[in-house]
Amino acid sequence: MSQPQSDHQTPKTSEYTDVFSIDADPLDGHPIPPPRRLARHIVAEVACEHGLLPEVLLGRSRNRLHCEIRGLAMRRVREELGYSFPQLGRIFGNRHHTSVIWAMRGGHPGQIDRRKAAADLLQPREAA
Repeated sequence: MSQPQSDHQTPKTSEYTDVFSIDADPLDGHPIPPPRRLARHIVAEVACEHGLLPEVLLGRSRNRLHCEIRGLAMRRVREELGYSFPQLGRIFGNRHHTSVIWAMRGGHPGQIDRRKAAADLLQPREAA
């Protein structure tokens, strides 16, 4: 049994690429923007870079290291995707937007870094 012939013809490769160009929208000729990265991909990247699971950054942990890395992830999502502080709060464990601002700042602006202060105290002073 032979298959019925169709009036539909498959376009040649060159015709196909002209119509469906990667750089232009076939309907109006405007450039197609590159696909946006998702926030969860950025969170996963940051977590992986620091040897953590993404769930740790999205969770409620108040461990100092987790909080610092969470702040880095928040900053990257905001810079790369332009999310607002409330949007970031919803992504990162339903936090209030002011918590996001503090996390991205890295703590209270007047807060002393205890590790740096301790290192400064342990260093011998030069004689004047």
